[in-house]
Amino acid sequence: MSSLCYNERGERSMLYLDAAATTPPWPEVVEAYARAWQERFAHPGSPHELGLRAAELLDAARRQVAELLGVEPEEVLFTNGATEANAAVILGAASSAPEGRRHIVTTAVEHPSVLEPLARLERRGFRVTYVAPDRSGTLWARDVLAALTPETFLVSVMYVNHETGSIHPVEEIGAGLRDRPNVRFHVDAVQAAAVLPLPIRTARIDYLTLSGHKIHGPRRTGILFVRKGLPPPRLYGDGVPEGGVLHPGTPDVAAAAAFARALRLTEERRTAFVERVRDLSERLREGLEARGAVVLSPRLARAPHILNVSFPGMRGEVLVRALSAHGVYVGTRSACRSRAPRSHVLTAMRLPGELISGSIRLSFAEDLEPDAAEEILSRFDRALRDLRSRS
Repeated sequence: MSSLCYNERGERSMLYLDAAATTPPWPEVVEAYARAWQERFAHPGSPHELGLRAAELLDAARRQVAELLGVEPEEVLFTNGATEANAAVILGAASSAPEGRRHIVTTAVEHPSVLEPLARLERRGFRVTYVAPDRSGTLWARDVLAALTPETFLVSVMYVNHETGSIHPVEEIGAGLRDRPNVRFHVDAVQAAAVLPLPIRTARIDYLTLSGHKIHGPRRTGILFVRKGLPPPRLYGDGVPEGGVLHPGTPDVAAAAAFARALRLTEERRTAFVERVRDLSERLREGLEARGAVVLSPRLARAPHILNVSFPGMRGEVLVRALSAHGVYVGTRSACRSRAPRSHVLTAMRLPGELISGSIRLSFAEDLEPDAAEEILSRFDRALRDLRSRS
């Protein structure tokens, strides 16, 4: 499956522009998963030869991920995805916070997988400061650092925002935390991995989370980086993660192998992808503005694979359905919170309600070429004509 499907006449029948929700799997990743599942199906904890072969593959996948991230293998834990890993970091850090330190600093535009465990902690008496971006969606490191208090034990900031594509200044924040060794720094890098190098060492990151299905890998896979010397989070009872896997139960060796393959391909293809998608994104930005759209993504410090625009006077959900009828598939906000009445990200940016309700998110997968812009804009024209003819 790819972002582009063609009919029998060679015409594009589908344009998938919702990669920030999930990406189509790469064939090489599907092959890696199937081969590992068939050939290394045994439990990696079993002492017989088949079990040992499965354990070897799990260990090899962990070492490969560590090499790609520039970290040590023992600092990598395989997870069921970023939702599990983010919750593990936040709840685990809270459970081990020193006496009298019950304050967390985060942003008002985090993914629900971060906001929801923070809300749980607030109900338990923890205090959370939510730092808002400016009206362009830009987050300033000085605002994050100014929110720190002597009671702060955790700072949690995403690298790239999932709705606007805004790149957050994690390296500058990490530099500002160097003289606060008792404050842990967590970075949700789920939307960043496809387009940016991950500055784990230079940004003084303690915990970093990634998700497989955002980089053309399998769903319910991901990794959690835990800096050496820190205790791994314990999301499930008091057990310590074993074998490089965060969660209990039989490790999914095939999923780990497929994730490692997806991450390697992402690293190899990133530069070419960024060049292509930057061109595509700029063509679409100009074309959609000419059609009356207001661009909500920042012009500077934006990941090129995410573009948020609004058509004032229209509802985003209605435009999504109209575009779908013409084979163009876009999103509105986080797919994990798509039924929420309005975007918490755009609300935090203090945008007018008309722009928020009319917003849609275009996000691009690796296989889209810049010349797809013309076809995408043509289908936008048809969808907009359909909607305006009904009003």
